[in-house]
Amino acid sequence: MMLDIEYLPITNSDVWTSTRTIAPSGLVLHSTAMPGYGAYAIQQNFNRANRGASIHGCIDDQHIVQTLPWVKRAGHVGSGKNGSYNNSHIGIELCEPKGLTYNSNGSVITAYNPPAGYFAAVWKNAVDLFAYLCKTFGLNPLGKNVIVCHSEAHALGYGDNHADVMHWFRWEGKTMDDFRQAVYQAVQTLAQPSTPDVKEEDEDMSYEKFCEYMERYMSEAVVSEPSSWAKEACEKAITKGVMKGDGKGAYNYQRPMTREAYLVMQDRQ
Repeated sequence: MMLDIEYLPITNSDVWTSTRTIAPSGLVLHSTAMPGYGAYAIQQNFNRANRGASIHGCIDDQHIVQTLPWVKRAGHVGSGKNGSYNNSHIGIELCEPKGLTYNSNGSVITAYNPPAGYFAAVWKNAVDLFAYLCKTFGLNPLGKNVIVCHSEAHALGYGDNHADVMHWFRWEGKTMDDFRQAVYQAVQTLAQPSTPDVKEEDEDMSYEKFCEYMERYMSEAVVSEPSSWAKEACEKAITKGVMKGDGKGAYNYQRPMTREAYLVMQDRQ
């Protein structure tokens, strides 16, 4: 399955400069409670300082947008009595269509008249993305608490008190069990995880595309932690001042090194 995932990082958000990472063990499905705001608008809503919350991606009926590296810790689900799935789960927002009317505190949908076909399309995009992420990180979609919605995370004690997505799904006669089963079926059709947007055919790879992918790789490498076998040497290099990082707390351990950078580090020893 070749997914068309657009990478639009929220570089203006406070979370962007954080070096905190996660080893994803699950996925949280959210919805925005902002009827009529598509994926691009939601990305912009999170792409600002002092926003507080942050997400890994957002989906509407036409677009799948990634906003952070999958392994960067985001603040998408809050916390509960048992802790927070922010520390272990990737958070994805489903964009709600026009035609949804909420009560005064925004917790209950009181009238439902969405555009025809919207839910089926956003459901498919969500299933495809979650299948891709499960395959990429070796997750079982039917495993215990691997795929949950925000309201389930709260019930389990790992998120704050939100109603999404069941406050919406019930209008379509869907449950999270339906979603998990759909993701499981989609995973079975995937032969191997693949990099979004990258095709095998050489003729489709332009210089501009190569630069786009390289920029994406470099941005994700910023949050990389040193490999276990190199951790001690990296710590020594930082202590001695050989490695000084980018000034924002990231040492870019796994980024490619130029000759000039190598010579500077040699000169510092």
